[in-house]
Amino acid sequence: MKCILPHVKMLQGYGMTELGGLAALQLPHHKAGSCGTVVENVQIKVVDPENGNVFGPNNPGELWITTAIIMNGYYRNLETTISTIDEEGWLHSGDVGYFDEDGELFIIDRIKELIKYRGYQISPGEVEGVLMSHPAVMEAAVVGVPHALDDEHPVAYVTKMPGAKVQTCCNYNEITERDSMK
Repeated sequence: MKCILPHVKMLQGYGMTELGGLAALQLPHHKAGSCGTVVENVQIKVVDPENGNVFGPNNPGELWITTAIIMNGYYRNLETTISTIDEEGWLHSGDVGYFDEDGELFIIDRIKELIKYRGYQISPGEVEGVLMSHPAVMEAAVVGVPHALDDEHPVAYVTKMPGAKVQTCCNYNEITERDSMK
């Protein structure tokens, strides 16, 4: 969008219908790529979904959120309600994200979208971001393809920029050497 509308300031937010709307809002002074900071009357914690331990800054985990106006539950779906909202009123969002040292929220992916490769959880969104940083790439989508030995293999579908030469733009080592993929 920035290429199409360079004069327009785009800001992001983060919210869910289950929360009654907005949970975090980016302001003009916030970092690019962040969803900003948590809005008033909302609490968000970054949690290891396996054991409930809360992570500190720059450690990704599932976002658990609570607010005074959280939904009562999913209509006629008690099982999903129980698995989504815990006894203490925290909504388990299914979103993977982290807070940086300044308290800004960054969303990485959805838990169900993570690719399981040789015991690692690979975020398609992070790989897409690295691919999109290449000047010859206009769009990128990464998906997991079932594999007999490795659970899944990540596969990237890439659209080149107009006028760019068709070639292999990046290899796996080039992608994993980037700071964001370590």
